[in-house]
Amino acid sequence: MRTEGDVDLHDRIVRFLRALALEVGSAVEAGHQPPGLPMTIRGVTWFSLAIADDPVFFNYSVYPNELQIRVCDLIWVSTS
Repeated sequence: MRTEGDVDLHDRIVRFLRALALEVGSAVEAGHQPPGLPMTIRGVTWFSLAIADDPVFFNYSVYPNELQIRVCDLIWVSTS
């Protein structure tokens, strides 16, 4: 069973990703680069981004034709 802190972290990550999807969609529609540090690997551009105030970072790619972002490498850094 998840502890209260894990539930809060989960909820913050989900809210962040939902807001990111909207922001990425707006950026792509306007012809701007999505947020994050871009890196191209085997022809796919991934964007690396950290979640502010949480020990979490991840990579995502954008697929405008499918109206999708795909998240991979969601990493949670724990110091305990």
